[in-house]
Amino acid sequence: MADFPTFPTRSITVRRKATFATKVQTATSGRELRASWQSRPKHEYQITFDGLVTDGEGRTQPETLMAFYNSMRGAYGTFNFTDPLDGQVRTCRFLDDSLELERFTARHWKTQGIKIVEVFQ
Repeated sequence: MADFPTFPTRSITVRRKATFATKVQTATSGRELRASWQSRPKHEYQITFDGLVTDGEGRTQPETLMAFYNSMRGAYGTFNFTDPLDGQVRTCRFLDDSLELERFTARHWKTQGIKIVEVFQ
C-alpha cells in the first residue's frame, strides 16, 4: 500500500476530527436509548499545503502530489497516512474526487485543503 507523500516544508497545516457513530432512539416520553456503533473514533483530516515548491530538478512537489492523487484514482484507492498528532499510521482514502492546486508565484503552489478520511478494514 502506498504512503501519503511528505515534503520537506514547514508550510503544512493538518486539521484532525474524530467522530463516533451513535444511534439515538427517543421515546415519546423523552427518554433516550443510545447505542454506540463504533469502539473507536474514525478520523478525518484536512491537509493544507501553503508552499509546494517547483525547483526545476526532477519531479516537483506539486507534480508529486498530483501523481499520487491520480494513482489513487481520487476517492477510490486507499493509502497509509501517518497522523502527526500521535504518530499512528492509518489507512485512509481521499474524501473527494477532485484535487485543486493553486499557483501563487512562479515557483510556489498551495492547496485549499485536501480532505482524507480513515477507512476501517
